[in-house]
Amino acid sequence: MIKIVQVVSSTCPPCQAIQKKIQKWLETHPDVEYESISIEEKREQVAQMGILSVPAVLVYRKDREIIRKIGYFSLDELLSSLDALIG
Repeated sequence: MIKIVQVVSSTCPPCQAIQKKIQKWLETHPDVEYESISIEEKREQVAQMGILSVPAVLVYRKDREIIRKIGYFSLDELLSSLDALIG
């Protein structure tokens, strides 16, 4: 099982853009779970995850983190990597 966890901020335009693109991708990948965590609302949880800034996307496989992208990164490359993992 693959799970995408995105850490977002309400004041982060890239976060919203990434979220929309991930949601679109999820439409063709119904077996992938998705969770969005607000850095403002869950500051302690996010800090325990080692995330101090957004945008941040983490990917888990069988409850083990396999991908961590924070700050500037190519979402297209990330989604391509996920397609290869699933495929």
